[in-house]
Amino acid sequence: MCEDACRIPTNTLAISAAIIDASGGMRILRLLVAVVVLLWAPSALAEVFHAPVGGRAFAFGQNRVLCGPAPAGWTAEQGGRAVKPPSSRAVIGRVVDAAIATSAAECARSPIDVRLVATGPVPIMDRSSVVWFVDEGRLEADGSALGGSIVSWSAPGGPEADTCSAQPTSETGAVKAPGIDHCIWSIAKTLPTDPASSPLHLWPQGALGASDSILHDVDGRRVPASSLAISPKKIVVSSFLPSSAAVDVSLGVGVLPLLHPEALASVECRGATCRTENGQLHVQAPPEGIGQIEARFNVVPGITTPKPGPVVTKIAILRCPMEPVSGAVMRGIQSARAIVKLGAACAKDADALHFFLGARPLDVAQKITTPDGTFVVLAIGRVDSNVIPVTAVRAGAESAVVAATRIETRPSPTPRSVLEIPGFPGLDFVPYNRFAVVHFPRVDEGELVLLPVEGVYSAEKKDGVTQVRGDRNAAGLATFQFAFRATQLPKPLSEVDLALYSDPIQRTVKEANEPAPYDATAKTKEPLAELICNDEDGKAMVIVPGVQTRLAFNDRDGCRLVIHRERLAPEFGAQKLRIEVEVRQVDNALRPDGSLNERVVLRRGAEPKVSWIKGVQQPYDHVTVRLTHEGDETFYLGGESILKNAPALQWSLVFGTGRVRIYATSAIPTGLYRFGGKNGSGAMALNFGVISRFTWVNKDGKEGLLAAEAGVMAFGLTGDASTTGGTLTQVGGVFGLGLAIPIANASQATQASINLHGWFEQRLTGGGDSKGSAQAFIFGPSISIGNIGGTF
Repeated sequence: MCEDACRIPTNTLAISAAIIDASGGMRILRLLVAVVVLLWAPSALAEVFHAPVGGRAFAFGQNRVLCGPAPAGWTAEQGGRAVKPPSSRAVIGRVVDAAIATSAAECARSPIDVRLVATGPVPIMDRSSVVWFVDEGRLEADGSALGGSIVSWSAPGGPEADTCSAQPTSETGAVKAPGIDHCIWSIAKTLPTDPASSPLHLWPQGALGASDSILHDVDGRRVPASSLAISPKKIVVSSFLPSSAAVDVSLGVGVLPLLHPEALASVECRGATCRTENGQLHVQAPPEGIGQIEARFNVVPGITTPKPGPVVTKIAILRCPMEPVSGAVMRGIQSARAIVKLGAACAKDADALHFFLGARPLDVAQKITTPDGTFVVLAIGRVDSNVIPVTAVRAGAESAVVAATRIETRPSPTPRSVLEIPGFPGLDFVPYNRFAVVHFPRVDEGELVLLPVEGVYSAEKKDGVTQVRGDRNAAGLATFQFAFRATQLPKPLSEVDLALYSDPIQRTVKEANEPAPYDATAKTKEPLAELICNDEDGKAMVIVPGVQTRLAFNDRDGCRLVIHRERLAPEFGAQKLRIEVEVRQVDNALRPDGSLNERVVLRRGAEPKVSWIKGVQQPYDHVTVRLTHEGDETFYLGGESILKNAPALQWSLVFGTGRVRIYATSAIPTGLYRFGGKNGSGAMALNFGVISRFTWVNKDGKEGLLAAEAGVMAFGLTGDASTTGGTLTQVGGVFGLGLAIPIANASQATQASINLHGWFEQRLTGGGDSKGSAQAFIFGPSISIGNIGGTF
């Protein structure tokens, strides 16, 4: 066998010549690759050696030797030039790999891979007993060693084979003699029946059945490949047309494809004129009123029929062309439908036609008339076969078939959908306040369409994307309904539901909540939330978020937070918000009666939500208003991306516009020193008085540290004396500068401060030494309580 397998093909010379004539580097390279493939491919095919168990050794041929030890169960003989197959039947069908070469020295350089197969004995078939039932796909034969034997044949998808099913009796029922096997093989029904070129081959039990296999008998001799071909004694053909044959003669001549045309010698039709041509039966239209003819087929010599005489088949005459236009019907579902087109002869009588699938009547779901013809939508129902026959008969004459066709079927898809709102994770519910995108599988020869279900959800397709929206009043779980449609057809045929499916996933219908962009709309003409205050003229002004705004103290009661529910788009759903209001004094102390920290859930409404600001009591009170989305992952779509406690909007207000402040306070100096000459100087331990202060304030209402001061003080309340022994007790008017640091209740009536003064004094009353100076400079600290005045 290797002589043929390893021979260089003769067309290699032609390819070599093409290389010489070829121009261009890429063309030459492609041809070189082709030559390499052609030279290498045959040699790469491993030879397969078959030998029956218990048989004698066989030689590899061409003086080739086995490289290395023999595989397990096999025995090397003649110095490795032959091997003996195993003796145990348990290894039948076992394939082992080995290597051979032209000599022992070549084993290291260029070994050839081979395969060894242990088989049963070479079967011997009694040709006189071989019967091939073509239309039944069955081969029967008697012989010896047929048990487990294999019959192979070529098919479009590659070689096919079947193993003997041993039977105790022949097809006639006669019991076989001992040592004689009766076998039945199942073979393809489409093989050619020409006895001169048999497509069937017989192989021993366990053989691989490859056409290039090398087979040996029990004596180690090669079995010629020609001896493996099966030559049936009897070839039985029972039909040349399907049992439900029907021919459409609406165009004058109908054509039917023949089964086994090579086995047909002649044909005669009763009731019409017919002939064979190119493997087809051509039938001339019979006279009107004839609904059925009889065809009598005579076989060629070497072919037999189940009964003596010709093969007789009755053929229904169809005068109305009917063809399926919706493609293959879905298998395994109750809702399967098909669209058939009726020819002109039956289009006018479509309402008078009854349709059948075999013997089962079919309902007409719809009749559609277009400029292209008349179409009927048939409710096929559940089918499981690969092809279904559909016929049409006229009302009142059910035995007269006027149209017939065959429709292929296909496996039914199982649609599973996935929901999402772009930009967010997948949904496990159907939102009723906005559309969600539906993803589902694509199908061949059409598409799946999501059908709306009234009271549950609506569906639409926009820009090639399917969207769904639940019904607000839907209760329970929603199940998506899909329809298969043949979108390659023109409208309205492309809108016919050819199959209905239910998504196995059920979903609740509820609101989808997305954090509304309060921050993004804050500076637009229609913000979702805004802080509004009234100015001095009572006109409303919008406060800019993120910027501190100064307002007059008198405007403190005209500010309110407005959340515009009427501007909230429905697709945003409910909003879970936290509203915070803080009112702080100048010293940053919190005013509890003006502060707010509450969570609210708001939805779209006809009117805005208004919250007034309260609690501002003193000038320069600072108000901060914050609006924050609650970071609830179970409430919001994408809730995990919301920063916790990060406001979406924040406003800052200061109620005070004056830049100077005049106020009165009580002062209690405890360590003043009076410089008033030799008799009017000295330390004064305890003093008391009332002074007024004039100072500036910053934008936050905080007073300046340095102020101009004037007032009346009582000095030396503890009887303090001067350095010369004179009394310092007196009442004097003072004016000068003071440094004040508030320590409590800044800018309030109860403000307490630590001060340092530098005053000029004019004595007003007192019993001091007349020689003591009436004017003096006083310096020292004090504690003051009170802040009665105003800011301008």
